[in-house]
Amino acid sequence: MKTGFLRQHASIFELILRFADSIIMFFAGVAAYYLRFNNLDLSFEYRYALFTGGIAVFVIFHEFRIYTTWRGKSVFDEIQKIIPAITLAFLVLAALSVLLQVSEYFSRIWVGIWIALTFFTIASSRVVLRVLLFEARRRGMNSRSMIIIGTCDQIARAENIVFNASYLGLRVVGHVSVDANNHHNLKTKNLGMSTDIEKLIVDHDVDQVWIATTFEQSALANIILLNLKNSPVSIKWLPHFYDFQLLNHSISQVDGYPILNLSDTPIQGVARISKWLEDKILASIILLMISPVLLAIALAVKWTSRGPILFKQERHGERGQIIKVYKFRSMYMHDEGKSVTQAKKGDSRITPLGSFLRRTSLDELPQFFNVLQGRMSIVGPRPHALVHNIQYRQSIDSYMRRHGVKPGITGWAQINGLRGETDTLDKMERRVEADMYYINNWSLWLDIKIIFLTIFRGFTGGNAY
Repeated sequence: MKTGFLRQHASIFELILRFADSIIMFFAGVAAYYLRFNNLDLSFEYRYALFTGGIAVFVIFHEFRIYTTWRGKSVFDEIQKIIPAITLAFLVLAALSVLLQVSEYFSRIWVGIWIALTFFTIASSRVVLRVLLFEARRRGMNSRSMIIIGTCDQIARAENIVFNASYLGLRVVGHVSVDANNHHNLKTKNLGMSTDIEKLIVDHDVDQVWIATTFEQSALANIILLNLKNSPVSIKWLPHFYDFQLLNHSISQVDGYPILNLSDTPIQGVARISKWLEDKILASIILLMISPVLLAIALAVKWTSRGPILFKQERHGERGQIIKVYKFRSMYMHDEGKSVTQAKKGDSRITPLGSFLRRTSLDELPQFFNVLQGRMSIVGPRPHALVHNIQYRQSIDSYMRRHGVKPGITGWAQINGLRGETDTLDKMERRVEADMYYINNWSLWLDIKIIFLTIFRGFTGGNAY
């Protein structure tokens, strides 16, 4: 596979992939039939369903832009986009079977196996394809040549990005500096002046040009872009935002004009529906499972100390809205006025039962009702006291950006030991950093991982009291 071979035949490879996915969908159904019935004597209805499924994948995957370039993104990003596409394909099949009144002809077990095999085989095919492409790029095949143009310090940053990500298949042929700084410490060859950029692109058969500047140097980036206006190559701008905490940054369009999203939530559209379903389904199942435990704790709280069973706290929810969060009461009745003091080890306000509930996080179980109400999610940044938000928003950069999503019962911070008292600014900074990581990298897989690890890590800890 020579350099640029896939690029030159991109449309052919896309067509091959589209047919391959349709064939995988078809034969996954055949395999599911064999596993269910131990034979391959498919009736007309089953063969029609398999054929229709292949067509659905062929069309829907294209509409979901599954076959756009994934260079620079992980295989998990691709699989995350494939999951809703496959789900929609099967929903289309289910709708057709109902409309045609043929749903009774199909085994529900067969459908379940077909869905599982389709997910597994298509996801596996992407992993195998990525491995093959990575190996090809490591050997210098299927690569893209590029020039970096900008200021010397930003060129150095771009070089590090490219050299540390060999799987991208990018080959830097050189750089063009637009400032007078010493460029002898750069790793790539100095190709000349920015005014000669169009000639350099032709001479070196360049595929991409990276403009590397700071965000403050956007005017400089514009000048460079003007010098490239007649070049047919792919042009990418690599701005540097320094310490500004970006939140799921991306590019979108408004009336045809490009918009750079500096701060946004990844939980939108299909993803938001997926998380809503995750919360409602899991919260309902969990509440049914733990209802005896909830009843026992409620009776114990009422029996052991005076006061209500539940303690309702005002917290900031999604977009900073005030919500009420439920907990089993773990303290004796007292009045703190307008101040809120975090619980400490040996805190005299905490009841003996409350101490056990807080150590094991059992006091937070009523928050599953908050999830059903839509105020919270099962997984998300933990909600802090309102006065703490007022305090920390002044001392921690981008603190309130953690409220770009619904607060959660558990989260990335909790399974990484960042729960309980935050008596130092450093502890809170690390918790916020973990929350921002979760928001920026959200996926259903990450939620499932956090829920699973919460069972082993999230309910107890040295800082929980």
